[in-house]
Amino acid sequence: METLEVARRVLVLALASCTVTVASVAAQDRLFIGTGEIGSAGRFGERIANAPAPVHGLFVDDGRYVVSGTTAIDTRTGRITAVMGGAVQTGDPTGPSLFTYDGQTVSVFRLDTGQLTSLIAARAPTLSAGVSVKYAPVARQAFVFREASGGGPEIAVVAVDTGVVVRTLGGIWSFDYGWGVSPDGHRIVASTSSLLLSPGVSWPDGLVQIDAVSGRLLASRSNELGSGGDLTDDRHFDRYYTLDRFQLKAFDSDLRPLGALAVRSSCAQPSMAVSPHTGRVYVVDSVGGYQFYGQPVPIHHYLTAYDGVTGRFIDSREVTAAAGVPSGSNSCSALPISVLTAPGAPRQFAATVTGQTVALSWTDGGGIVASFVLQVGLAPGQTLATVAVGAASSTTVSGVPPGRYFARMRGVNAFGVSRPSNELSIVVP
Repeated sequence: METLEVARRVLVLALASCTVTVASVAAQDRLFIGTGEIGSAGRFGERIANAPAPVHGLFVDDGRYVVSGTTAIDTRTGRITAVMGGAVQTGDPTGPSLFTYDGQTVSVFRLDTGQLTSLIAARAPTLSAGVSVKYAPVARQAFVFREASGGGPEIAVVAVDTGVVVRTLGGIWSFDYGWGVSPDGHRIVASTSSLLLSPGVSWPDGLVQIDAVSGRLLASRSNELGSGGDLTDDRHFDRYYTLDRFQLKAFDSDLRPLGALAVRSSCAQPSMAVSPHTGRVYVVDSVGGYQFYGQPVPIHHYLTAYDGVTGRFIDSREVTAAAGVPSGSNSCSALPISVLTAPGAPRQFAATVTGQTVALSWTDGGGIVASFVLQVGLAPGQTLATVAVGAASSTTVSGVPPGRYFARMRGVNAFGVSRPSNELSIVVP
């Protein structure tokens, strides 16, 4: 009788959707540096294959499309699409939309239909790097950095579905090195050498966090970028990284410093990638590529891996030849790095029970996520049913028999399955 009750309870959950079989979590990071696929474990630093073209680009629609320049390749069919509407600014990581700029108008280009729709007029602010666009997929809002009608820079926040300008954040900053928007559209983080919040108040080489609704400054760190630099938002660990030619620095979500690591100093800007699946931080830096007493010094590129939680050094190898750089080359150029891997573990997994209905919600753990699966058992760590719940970040299961259930959520993409979220103990009365 007890066995039949267990089977009945699990079957009800499974029938809420289709029960699927999910492979065990064994995905490794696939690293692409220059023109080669480079080993991330076991054969660390070795060339194991040629990199497909393009692989260093913008990934949209859960990784289905890779965009490089004005060309997009459908990784499922191999179809090549010429992007319309000007230069690509950014894309929707969860859908087939790109945001382009032609010098006058920011538009939305659909890769699946080829449709181009004008979104908002924009011109470059004076003394800035130009118009730029960021996208908040959860809020479905585009953030357009442009010249305000009264002069000076502003960010216009546009609802993509309607084209309506929701609000503007005007005349308060200028970005040089990079900026980003949180997926929910609540925060802006920027690294800049000429931040101006009000006349006479500035932070040279600063890292700042701004409330994207009110424009209020939430946090700032001055002198964090020594020479150029990149800003990387790591949603899996809720932190930010800055990387210049001298140091890799990590900050928490409130811009409190977590630590700094020295990188090799050369004439080329280092590059980095963060794996949400393994938690590794990869840095590609170099030495050489300059003249010493009139003699060229060949450039040597290195791949270094760190543990993203502790900052612990894992391994470092020279990858000059593996990345396709000719031996003895004196070309002072950066090597791009891209990582393809399983998603990060879903976060903030929560449940609300109302009668025999269980509402579940969670947040994306970072990386390319095609869909999520729910794993359910009747004991901690046990999985008796794996249920596909789609690409949304919530689901509702009705008609659940009384009892105690233990549930976890995992993310899935073409490269593997994520680690599990936090486990919930769900009691249905």
